[in-house]
Amino acid sequence: MDIFTSISLNYLPKACVLAESLKKFHPDWTFHLLISDRLPLEGAEIVHAQLSQAWFDKVIWIDQLDIPNLHSWIFKHSVVELCTAVKGPYLQQLVKDGAQKIIYIDPDIAVFNELSPLESMLEQHAILLTPHLLDYADDPQAIVENEIAGTMRHGIYNLGFFAVNPTREDGQRFADWWGDRILNYCYADYERGLFTDQKWCDMVPAFFEDHHIVRDPGYNVASWNINKRQLSISESGQIMVNGRYPLRFYHFTGYDSGAGNFMTHRYCAQVELVEEIWNWYGRTLSRMAQDELGSRPCQYNFYRDGSPISKEDRLVYRQRVDLQTAYPDPFEINHAVIRNFIEKK
Repeated sequence: MDIFTSISLNYLPKACVLAESLKKFHPDWTFHLLISDRLPLEGAEIVHAQLSQAWFDKVIWIDQLDIPNLHSWIFKHSVVELCTAVKGPYLQQLVKDGAQKIIYIDPDIAVFNELSPLESMLEQHAILLTPHLLDYADDPQAIVENEIAGTMRHGIYNLGFFAVNPTREDGQRFADWWGDRILNYCYADYERGLFTDQKWCDMVPAFFEDHHIVRDPGYNVASWNINKRQLSISESGQIMVNGRYPLRFYHFTGYDSGAGNFMTHRYCAQVELVEEIWNWYGRTLSRMAQDELGSRPCQYNFYRDGSPISKEDRLVYRQRVDLQTAYPDPFEINHAVIRNFIEKK
């Protein structure tokens, strides 16, 4: 089984938590860490120390991917868009290299139980997806926040997890289709109906027969579905979901901003247990150098002269083919050059 996640370096502590927790249950699975960033001039030693941990079997930097016009392509994306956009090309690379069962997991996830059932599911299905929501709530606040502002805006399925078996026809087709879509259209552009890689997968049930929706509530527990996933401790000490299902993995979305914990408290009925889980996550992140790395800005947020890249600069560059042609490596210029180019045209 090949597992991969995608980060910029400020998410390296989170990737460490994910990899360590996964390897606890599956030491023989191969863990790939995909990094969309550049090694900083200062503090590189702590990055190297974390990357040398035994749970990372393969570390891949974005410039090792086969992406045409790489610097131009990177510049068109915000950091969030970039770290999701690379998932497609790397999925395709794993397929090309002969991987037979592939799982993607977001870095802000921790594994609490074995994931062997997913391996069995991939024997029978080409594509595995987890919906944001497995059940509806009648509470008006939950409808607005979790259904309208959440799922209907960002996609039915949470692409913090997906799994593919490319030896099955639809698995190969999915890798080709979805990988190409997010290579070219992985933007948070709500007016065009886009939200990075997620909204594309709303079409999976229409395009691919050989897919499976994982309805076990132990997978992908998060703030947006905690109101329908009651956590408890079994007599054997196991964290259970809805009294029947072992907690497989928890998605700590919004950890840095505090939004995830806030939303969890708003909807959660078993606050003490969930607080204990979040506190454990915070302590584990600290052990993985969160204080040193967690606020480090991505190097792709800046031109090479050190000046910041604005959202407007990215949008203009994305829309102007003449600008892309004139500056195939836009990191070599700066905001003033882009402004002057537009004014002269």
